[in-house]
Amino acid sequence: GDPQALSALRKTALSTAVPAADRQSALEALIDKHVDDLAPSLLDLLSAVTRRLDARQPTLVLSGYRSPETNEMLAQESEGVAKNSFHLAGKAIDLVFPGKHLDSVRRVAMALKGGGVGYYPQSNFVHIDVGPVRHW
Repeated sequence: GDPQALSALRKTALSTAVPAADRQSALEALIDKHVDDLAPSLLDLLSAVTRRLDARQPTLVLSGYRSPETNEMLAQESEGVAKNSFHLAGKAIDLVFPGKHLDSVRRVAMALKGGGVGYYPQSNFVHIDVGPVRHW
């Protein structure tokens, strides 16, 4: 696709789990350092999910690419974080589509068979990756 559109989508999909007061400077640092760290195949899958859902509001990205340090910190705080997470390779994204039911997002992502789909209703997000096709 279009390199500028791909770059913009990569910037949007970077992890934004940062306090609001620090978000702009943190995002600028993340974008400068990791803009090319998201796999094109993940962005293609995200685009397909977005189209199938007919999502018109911006997607809320909770986590995209993760540095090894960030992944280690999250793994210490939660037992649900894989040590060899697809996030480390820029091949996973945790997200919410505002106005869309989580179960709808899960079903659409599973139907596309583009990789793994994790459903986390208690935490209010869906995980999508471009690893082997599986779901949990």
